[in-house]
Amino acid sequence: SDFTTAHSYATNAVSLLPVGHWQKNYEFVLQLYFLIAKSAHAGLGSTDEATKYLSNIIQNGHNIDDKLDAYYYYITILHHSEKRLEAFNACREVLLQLNEEIEISHDPCVLLKEIQDTEALLDRVSDQDWYTMKEMDDTRAQSIVKFYEIMTNICYQFKAELMPLITCKMIRVTLQHGISTESVVGLTMYAAIRCRMSISNVEGAHRIGKIALNLSKRFNSPGMIPKIHANYYGFVA
Repeated sequence: SDFTTAHSYATNAVSLLPVGHWQKNYEFVLQLYFLIAKSAHAGLGSTDEATKYLSNIIQNGHNIDDKLDAYYYYITILHHSEKRLEAFNACREVLLQLNEEIEISHDPCVLLKEIQDTEALLDRVSDQDWYTMKEMDDTRAQSIVKFYEIMTNICYQFKAELMPLITCKMIRVTLQHGISTESVVGLTMYAAIRCRMSISNVEGAHRIGKIALNLSKRFNSPGMIPKIHANYYGFVA
């Protein structure tokens, strides 16, 4: 396969790297190690080799921006391997480095206030405002909602009590920076959660869910569409 061929070429390239290659050929090595990790996992099914090279990037990367792709792939592998605690902690670590903090609180009053504050924000945004909202172009903001989205996947069967808080945070980032595929997923997830809560807001949840479903048509993202439809048609419609 193409991945197998890419892996062969990339590992040969690594064998030719000089001593101290992280210092001498930083940008090249960053891309090369990620290529090996991706081809090892996707082409050879080797999670051990993939995580080895991803961990190397995380250890040697100069800043969080250079490590984001490696972190995301690493967390995805952990999640698919059902190492949920490790995946959650890694995701939380990345978000902290992006100045986003997840407070792990079991106090229902804290969650209720977060939801009430979020609903107050949503009430001030009209349907037309949503449909004309710009697409998210801030790369940091894009990364934040991307890691929040994968965190909801991790938490679904592990720390489900955090999902309302995470979706509220996704909505806040969206309202500040614009719409993205991941934020549309977050909106449908928020709507689904609001329909299921004991203090529900079915009318408001249905409105947000329908808006998100319509917004999803702006993005060509086959990987996200099943999540959006599952949230909306499974819990909201």
